[in-house]
Amino acid sequence: MDGDYQFRIADNFTPATIPMGRLADSMAALADLLGEAEQVHFTAIEAGSVRLKAHVDPPARLKVRDRIRRIFGPALRFHDEGTWVRHGDGAWELRHFKIKNFEELEDRPLSQVVASPRKVKGSAWPEVPDPVRSLLEDRYGNEDANLS
Repeated sequence: MDGDYQFRIADNFTPATIPMGRLADSMAALADLLGEAEQVHFTAIEAGSVRLKAHVDPPARLKVRDRIRRIFGPALRFHDEGTWVRHGDGAWELRHFKIKNFEELEDRPLSQVVASPRKVKGSAWPEVPDPVRSLLEDRYGNEDANLS
């Protein structure tokens, strides 16, 4: 968790066309949403459609994340159709997103999730010395810095 948040203001505004009152209202709403007023900082208005960017200092990151989860509910996996555009700088932009279905994700550590299949009789999982590492290597390859 890097502490950076980005929120798009609905409508077809750009930084040059958004009314200052609307921008101020949106920034106030974002500040209320994130809470932790002394440790949340405005960092930018991104070009294109209006996106406010905020950075949360490390001591407040867990509180802010938990607050957002309480407000917006549990983590979900969406099954969707989407249109993405890759810009020259390598950044991806989502242009269209239609949710077809969703499922609530369990909020348990990966080590607990992996423990269940290890108990299945006839499974080879009990012989794998570090199943979490094995899953991460399968997903990211052996060179991922997050494995250690």
